Amino acid sequence: MPSVREINLENIEYISSATEPPDPAIQAAIRQAIDARAETIRYYYNSVDLNSDRRSEVIIYAVGSSICGSGGCTLYVFEPRGATYSLIAKIPTTTNPIIISDEKTNGWNDLIILTEGGSLPPNYWRIRFDGNTYVDNRYTAESEIPDRTTITGKAVIANTIDPKTGIVLEDN
Repeated sequence: MPSVREINLENIEYISSATEPPDPAIQAAIRQAIDARAETIRYYYNSVDLNSDRRSEVIIYAVGSSICGSGGCTLYVFEPRGATYSLIAKIPTTTNPIIISDEKTNGWNDLIILTEGGSLPPNYWRIRFDGNTYVDNRYTAESEIPDRTTITGKAVIANTIDPKTGIVLEDN
């Protein structure tokens, strides 16, 4: 990850995405969240317990021409609900890896995302849970990671993203 304003990332554990397709319920939730029938969508994912309920939420980093731009691709967060998964957040224009911070808001781990590319310089942002969803308040002083902050947590989907790799989202 790039060095930005002396933000310390030395205490981050890096975890590559899962390599096997997730269970069919997660794939169905992804298909429902991403309406891109005319193109091939690939995705990377990891399961992480974000709210300490001993059930893993699923972080999806999706790659495709309709969901990516010069500043990155779209991040999705799904929560298990019985036998299905519900979309908790859709955050466009992110760059992997996604850091699951040790800090929490409303009982859920904060997400630290990197933005780079496009016309803006690289920067790190804290995305907080408001009780219902992760609120993307990027580009506000409230969510910008301050200079010389030490971030602790896990960086998920820490592998290289390549449009020819990842899991293909199959139509059903």
